[in-house]
Formats: sequence, C-alpha cells, structure tokens
Amino acid sequence: MDFPEDLQYIKDAYQEAKLTEKRMMEALHSILGFKAMIGLDQYSEETCPSKEGLFVGCEEHKKVQLEMSDQAIALAKICGLNC
Repeated sequence: MDFPEDLQYIKDAYQEAKLTEKRMMEALHSILGFKAMIGLDQYSEETCPSKEGLFVGCEEHKKVQLEMSDQAIALAKICGLNC
C-alpha cells in the first residue's frame, strides 16, 4: 500500500472532475453508516477502555490498517471513480 500515491490518485480524479463531491459524500456516508452499524459510534468504558495496556500502532493494528486501506482504494479504482 502506498497511501500518498493513493491519496494523490483521488485528488487528481477530483481535480479532473472524474470524481464529484457528491460521490465523495456518498462514500463518506457509507463508511460512517457501516461504522455505526458495527457499533463504532457508541462510546462506553467497555468498548473504549483506558489507555493503559493498549498497544495502539502495534504490528497487528498496522496490518489491519493496511488491509482496510487497500480494500478502500481498490474499490475506488474498480469503480473508475465514477460509480
């Protein structure tokens, strides 16, 4: 995964009018809706424990982050940014 390259790809598509603001908002709403569906919009001490003992940025987290980023960019590329 090359995040800077992928981000530039999206910026270029927007500047070249291949990707509309409306489509970006639709994608944002879809992502936020999915996060709400799986409960990431709910805060509680059980779902968000104290920072003690958490290993944010560990290798496992980085692996999941890369997989999710790759899938999101792959979807944009598959759609041709006009879906």
